[in-house]
Amino acid sequence: MTRKGFPGFNSKDRYIDELLANQERELAELRKEPEEREREQQENLYKQEEQLTKQETRKMMVSATLAGLAIGMVFIGAMFLFIMFCINVWFK
Repeated sequence: MTRKGFPGFNSKDRYIDELLANQERELAELRKEPEEREREQQENLYKQEEQLTKQETRKMMVSATLAGLAIGMVFIGAMFLFIMFCINVWFK
């Protein structure tokens, strides 16, 4: 039975319902026998994930490299501005 028909049903009530449902799922997982949990973990280990193509791998590597360079440039720029501030304002 849901509370949708009752007055005062709002997003807070929905959040509480979802929270309780998540807790029930977690408790069900914990109540499993250790052998069953171990068997499920072993099955998950052997599942093969989809392999990326060479083009996708190269694109991901280039994107990650460019992101790292961009972050590095931000830090170098901040250091440069700090040094310029020290030379031209603070130490004068």
